[in-house]
Amino acid sequence: MSISSICQTQNTINDIETYLFSEIFKSDNSIEEFIELNDENDTIRYWAFDESGKLTKEVDFRNNSWSASVSDQITHESTTYRTEIIYNYHQDGKINNYVETRNVDGNIQNTVHKFEYPSQDTIIETFKIIEDRIQIDCEIIKRNEGTTLKSIVQTMKNYIGTSYVQSNQRTEFLYGQGNRLMSQNQYYAVNSYSENVEPEIMDEVLGLTTDYKYDKKGRLKNIHEVEYDKEGKTKFRKDVNFIYKGKSKRIRNIEINYGENYNPNFVKYGIKYNQNGDLKKIKVNDSYFNYVIKQ
Repeated sequence: MSISSICQTQNTINDIETYLFSEIFKSDNSIEEFIELNDENDTIRYWAFDESGKLTKEVDFRNNSWSASVSDQITHESTTYRTEIIYNYHQDGKINNYVETRNVDGNIQNTVHKFEYPSQDTIIETFKIIEDRIQIDCEIIKRNEGTTLKSIVQTMKNYIGTSYVQSNQRTEFLYGQGNRLMSQNQYYAVNSYSENVEPEIMDEVLGLTTDYKYDKKGRLKNIHEVEYDKEGKTKFRKDVNFIYKGKSKRIRNIEINYGENYNPNFVKYGIKYNQNGDLKKIKVNDSYFNYVIKQ
């Protein structure tokens, strides 16, 4: 179980969907519901908004399985059958907390994510994961400059008795002209702490670099990711290409090539829109997803 999979803001969309859904999730959009349906017209995911456009609830009906292994032997495996997230806000519109409820292997688990704002440009999110004999404390610190995200520091403490392993992930974002995101670097460190034992300290190392390229119209054209091993050697991780519809900003296709450890290695998104410009349908390889926006 990695820090990148646990200590992120828990929502039900991935990086590509975040980009595709960005117009829908803008706070100035006066929509009430955003619904995803499969090709059999079953609801897969659901998002609800209040009258000011803030996200108040999201539900993910998909099954999500994961496993952990040591020396190729599976030590733990689990399946989440349903995830529901309820958001609560302060009067000024800033998020106060959100409650994540998951059905994991038939058991209901609740996780409360709390937010603090120690300064105008800093947001701190904290939450605990308690499952069987596992206790994990997570903290995410986001620092901005105005409306621009500059860094994210994620810390996870995994407690085992009186000992714990602390994993740190620091992401730095670099921008070009017009605050256009050009690259991001992720750094990692894992340290072990035991009672009456000298701490095992690992220096921070570069783990992942991501570069962004744009076309002459300022549209995102390519995302290229490279990961680093313990010796600092690079390995291709992901390459994303965006194809647009004519001269517009509407995305027609997204083609993603993954590294050798991913299956499938190639994923293609085909995007279709309604006449009014709303998202209508996405084809992901051989799977179809339809979208309904209620206003």
